[in-house]
Amino acid sequence: MPSTFAPTDSLQGRIAVITGGTGAIGLATAKRLATLGARCVLLYNSESAESAAAKSAALPGTGHLCFKAPITDSQALKSVAAEIEKQCGVVHILVNSAGYTKPVPAADLEALTDDLIDDILKVNFRGVMSTIRAFIPLLKKSEDGLIVNISSIAGFTGTGSNLAYVAAKASIDVVGDALAKAFAPHVRVISVSPGVVDSTFVPGRGADFNEKVAGTIPLKRIKPALPPCVMSPARASWSMAVGIFNHTFKKAMSQKTFLTCAVTGNITTPEQTPHLPITPTQIADECLAAAEAGAAAVHIHVRDPKTGKPSMELEHYREVFDKVRRGNAELIINLTTGPGGRFIPSHDDPRVAAAGSTLVAPEKRVEHIRVLKPDICSLDLNTMNSGADVVINTPRNVRIMANVMREAGVKPELEIFDSGDIHLARDLIADGTLQGPGLWTFVTGVKYGFNSSPETLMYARSLLPAGAIWSAFGIGRFEFQFVALAMCAGGHVRVGMEDNIYLEKGVLAKSNAELVTKAKRIIHDLGGELATPSEARAMLQLPIRK
Repeated sequence: MPSTFAPTDSLQGRIAVITGGTGAIGLATAKRLATLGARCVLLYNSESAESAAAKSAALPGTGHLCFKAPITDSQALKSVAAEIEKQCGVVHILVNSAGYTKPVPAADLEALTDDLIDDILKVNFRGVMSTIRAFIPLLKKSEDGLIVNISSIAGFTGTGSNLAYVAAKASIDVVGDALAKAFAPHVRVISVSPGVVDSTFVPGRGADFNEKVAGTIPLKRIKPALPPCVMSPARASWSMAVGIFNHTFKKAMSQKTFLTCAVTGNITTPEQTPHLPITPTQIADECLAAAEAGAAAVHIHVRDPKTGKPSMELEHYREVFDKVRRGNAELIINLTTGPGGRFIPSHDDPRVAAAGSTLVAPEKRVEHIRVLKPDICSLDLNTMNSGADVVINTPRNVRIMANVMREAGVKPELEIFDSGDIHLARDLIADGTLQGPGLWTFVTGVKYGFNSSPETLMYARSLLPAGAIWSAFGIGRFEFQFVALAMCAGGHVRVGMEDNIYLEKGVLAKSNAELVTKAKRIIHDLGGELATPSEARAMLQLPIRK
């Protein structure tokens, strides 16, 4: 089933509590969470204990629980929370799915009695607040909690089963925003408004009614087995997307952002800009100036000083490395291992490399890593069309290079050009080739790879293992857009002449430091702060240099 804006594709080890967990939406949500690996706790009220236990036992996976706990009974909720803490330790996800309503026409105020109003608000508002109150200590304890309030489109259209229900759902949406601010960054709070759901929740509404109303609302109709949290992206609630992104932004404010400057690369040419650093001295000077401007790390390629073309010469790397290390011992040095993976088949015999191919043995590509032992080095996982050429990084070659990095004590930066690269990296983590959760960089804008869009970034981020540290950058005109986007999404950033040579449209950057300065301003304007090299070292668990 397609997922939407989930921050991970695995919920292994997570504890999810679902109120109304045996009802249509609650049970469908529990099935999806359990499928992703979560251990689910179903809270129910009117159902028999035998029926609830059977539904819990039928969920994918093992270890699921169920408890009778009316959400209108605060003491019962607290008792269940205490039992869950005893058995599970923490709660990571709370889904408030329980509810109650009765159809009353909006104009029939006499039928909307005081008792009915009290009953509906007692369940749909007070009950939700009581549940959150009971479980918030366990959600905070997880340090990455999520509260999902199942709301209703009635809360913002004013059209629903009755006016009291409309009021209750609107209240939950507004109070949810307040709670999100209060509990950030350790607990997220979002509301999800499903479409027309085939269930018996509203008495008297059958298939004909559902079909009619479905065409009038954004999310259309949801099948019985599909919970609102896994609807297709085309029908996904924008409030959910914005809610997750806004929470991530708040969480990003609690961490500093480290900036990497990629000073020269191997694709940008001197013909494109006269300001491109070419010689080892120029490259080293640009690295040091970028650090003065705010960069915590520098990503380094080298070039032939005579021609300006990309080079793999160890002595060029050594000269740049030594100059940078002498000039700024704390600056994080990240040497590339990308060169040596490009193949261009000849027209006459595609098995034979044509002019421009750089494909070499993987050992050659990491020779400078073995000798110089930088803080970090890139590790490309992509095998892909790249413009008119092909880049080849077979799993075997990646393993050989990763082993050299491990033996040299160098942290690999996993460069990700498409989603398949993430799956390969996760396999390498699983078999012990790489150490998880890893340091990742999303490369966007390279033709036939990830495109530079918010949707791409959120999808890529969702595939990472829990605890991963990641950066993202955009090529060309997307560079500064991605500074803002990555930072607000909880990641780190990269700029530099390897990726973009323009300070603004039509204006060439005269130095990498200018690009760093602009990125720094963007981050500060958004309320963030750049990490110093020593702070970035602490984040990445790199040795502190003096």
